[in-house]
Amino acid sequence: MKHQRLRHAAKNQKIHPKKRRVAEKNPNTERTLYLVNIILLCIVTLGALGAGALFTWRYLTLSSRVAGLEENVASLTKERDERYTKEQLDADVARAQENARVSERRAVMTQIQSSLESGNSTASMLRNLFSDDIVVASGGKYYFYPVLDKVPVNPYTSTDFRLDDAGFLQYQGADDTITVTNGIDVSASSGRIDWASVADDGISYAIVAAGSRDEDGLIRNDANFVTNMDEALSHHIAVGAYWILSAKDETEAQKEAEHFVSLLENYQDRIKMPVAVWLETPEAGTRLESLTQNDWTENVKIFCSIIERAGYRSVIYGSLASFVMQTDPGRLQNYDRWIAQNDSGLYFPYDFVMWQYSGSGTVKGIDSDVNFDALISRKAQ
Repeated sequence: MKHQRLRHAAKNQKIHPKKRRVAEKNPNTERTLYLVNIILLCIVTLGALGAGALFTWRYLTLSSRVAGLEENVASLTKERDERYTKEQLDADVARAQENARVSERRAVMTQIQSSLESGNSTASMLRNLFSDDIVVASGGKYYFYPVLDKVPVNPYTSTDFRLDDAGFLQYQGADDTITVTNGIDVSASSGRIDWASVADDGISYAIVAAGSRDEDGLIRNDANFVTNMDEALSHHIAVGAYWILSAKDETEAQKEAEHFVSLLENYQDRIKMPVAVWLETPEAGTRLESLTQNDWTENVKIFCSIIERAGYRSVIYGSLASFVMQTDPGRLQNYDRWIAQNDSGLYFPYDFVMWQYSGSGTVKGIDSDVNFDALISRKAQ
């Protein structure tokens, strides 16, 4: 009975053919899968070993570089510590300063020697040495003033002008908008003038002295003012006029300007040239000796404002000392300048419209030395 149940169970457990084929293992397939797994493991292992080798090589390289840099830093630090202690650094700075002083002294001495050997004056030598300052010679002393930034500068160079054979100034610079018109300024000290001969000599204009105050403070007209104005105009010579300012305060400056305007009334429509206030440096012991720079500046401002209200073109005449020492250029920058630089070249840092370039000119019809003046104009672009 037991034997029959076993046979029946075996019969019921008979495997289907398709299922048996699946269940049966293929030896070739297993071998192939094994080899593939081995190859993949080898590739992964080799990649890991390569990456490790690369990282190791880069680490060693960087370590070597770091070690080299540390060695260089240590060397530099040691060298700095050994060569640049504070005491040594101070000593090096002191030596450099001394060498610079010695070199500068040699350069200055060479420049002074060269200037003296060339026959230049002391003023010229100092102006070359102190090119950033205005060097003024006055009373046997030399004074130094900074150039003011707010005042319009002189646009010319020393080579822009020359004197022709007749002694008149000519412009030879590169700016073709600039023209120079030559003329003279005269007063009673010029003597009796033959204006016909002056006109024949090519003089195109004259600035005529009108007057000043005397030593006692009294207003005096120039003795030849009317004659010079009338005769110059009759010979077709353009005219302007100047007044020598000698006011000790603002009230006197106003009175002088008003008196000057009254003298010009008969010529107002015929005056084509500038009307100037003339600054002279007061001598010791005179009534104007105590005036300060501020006093002169305020007197000039009052005088010029009255002249311009009367319809004239005001100009300030003066020397280098007048403009720099006697007045404040920064407060007078709105007025034109007429600079007197006789026989000393063009040494003036600020812009100007007229230049008295000679005090020893010769003109037919005038027996004494004549002041030559140049009116420098710029044509509108």
